[in-house]
Amino acid sequence: MKPDDPFIQDALSEEGIPITAGYVPADGKAPPSDAERPLTPVWEAIGKLPRWARVAFAARCARRVLPLFAERRRNQDWFAKLAHAVRVAEEFASQAKVGSDIADRPLFAAQDVQGEAPFSHAAYAAHVAAHSRGNPADITQRATEAASTACRLLAEEPHWREKGPEVESEQVPFTETPTQDLVRLLRRAKEQNWTDDTPVPPEVFGPMWEGEPPHWWREIDIAKTPPEVEPQSLAPKPKKRPKRKPGGAK
Repeated sequence: MKPDDPFIQDALSEEGIPITAGYVPADGKAPPSDAERPLTPVWEAIGKLPRWARVAFAARCARRVLPLFAERRRNQDWFAKLAHAVRVAEEFASQAKVGSDIADRPLFAAQDVQGEAPFSHAAYAAHVAAHSRGNPADITQRATEAASTACRLLAEEPHWREKGPEVESEQVPFTETPTQDLVRLLRRAKEQNWTDDTPVPPEVFGPMWEGEPPHWWREIDIAKTPPEVEPQSLAPKPKKRPKRKPGGAK
């Protein structure tokens, strides 16, 4: 996508938000950078979003690359934990108001995937957002890391190269989809006057791909993660029966 693309111009003109570190407008104040560099959402832009919109954005980035992990990462139990981390982040962003009894669920989900980005970032962003005293900058940082990792995975995924050099030109639009998601959220947040208490469900983003999706993409219903492979840290612990003393005495 070139710097003179109307989509990018519109995004950059909104409140002067820089969408990418790869392009600086040539307005005389700063020299233009590499126009061919894939766009990556930056911290300053994501920080303009309300609290739960940042969480929803991180979850969207994680969900976008989830199918890449379906077969290449460990086993189905591990994949179920990755899907669970996405699901928890989406659920919390959709509800916006979270009770104290479940506020730590995203933290457990993040711990269960052992720092596997972007899934751990999405879950941890939800954990911080669920606590009223959570640091807003920490949510922004986690969402930024999730977006950066998703862009990298979309650009570097070996599946692109399995179809030959002719597919290389298709990489750029796919790697820029997180930026499109971000701009869409920024516009809706401004038009609809979102606050830090506004719920942001996955449906806000619309279809995952505009036009033909990448060849590895498949829909994954993460709401149907088998119970037997749920993260153990969230499973209820069995109650221990009191031991009886010899002779029937209590």
